Amino acid sequence: MTIDVSDGDDLGPVFYYNGCFQVDDVCFNPTYMSEISRHSTATQLILRGAENQSIINSIIARDQDTLNARIQLSIVETLPPGYKDKFTLINTTNTGTFSSVAVTQIEPLGSSDVNILKIIIKATELTDNRLFSRAVVDVHIYPSNSSCLEKDNVNTCTMKSCSNVASIVGAVLGILLAIVITILVILIMKLRNQGCSKEQQTPMQQNNGLSLGHTVESRQSSSEYDEIGMRSPANHYDELHNHHQYMEPS
Repeated sequence: MTIDVSDGDDLGPVFYYNGCFQVDDVCFNPTYMSEISRHSTATQLILRGAENQSIINSIIARDQDTLNARIQLSIVETLPPGYKDKFTLINTTNTGTFSSVAVTQIEPLGSSDVNILKIIIKATELTDNRLFSRAVVDVHIYPSNSSCLEKDNVNTCTMKSCSNVASIVGAVLGILLAIVITILVILIMKLRNQGCSKEQQTPMQQNNGLSLGHTVESRQSSSEYDEIGMRSPANHYDELHNHHQYMEPS
């Protein structure tokens, strides 16, 4: 009697990358991370492992059975939904041992308010049983800003954190503007106060001049009056005396 023992198709495919959290030598809950611009297109995502942030060139899946069935990788959904058609998978390797794909953004996300997008990747065995497993790509979305973009050799855009710099510069400019406005207000108030002081001093000086002139004139008038008053009786007496002398017979 000859008994042939062969492996059955009873295990589904698994994802694998260096540094993943493993249970029984299998990546448990495989999660990738990436960053993209809201308006970028034709961009291959740079993937990193969620555990240690190490760069991953592509998403790899393989059959757990020794049958080494071919694996088909596809995007089944996004969370929130509605962004599935904005990404695609490009096959990089598809052999009897494993399959690998690269994730590429093919359309801009537009003016969406989504900051984190989850892309659900499905690995399916091309067998009668169609066993499958899933992985998640957490995509962090940043506003489009050409001054903050860096492109690498695979035309992948990653965002630099320049929003903090812009906010700091704006705060400094606001403080400087407030200081300038305060200085201008102080100068204007000082100029107005000086103008009011000059206007108040001018009528007082005029009044003082008039009073001084009036006093001098009064003193002069009094002096003349005194002189006239002192001379008048003497002069009148002299004239009368001279007149009497002239009237006496010679």
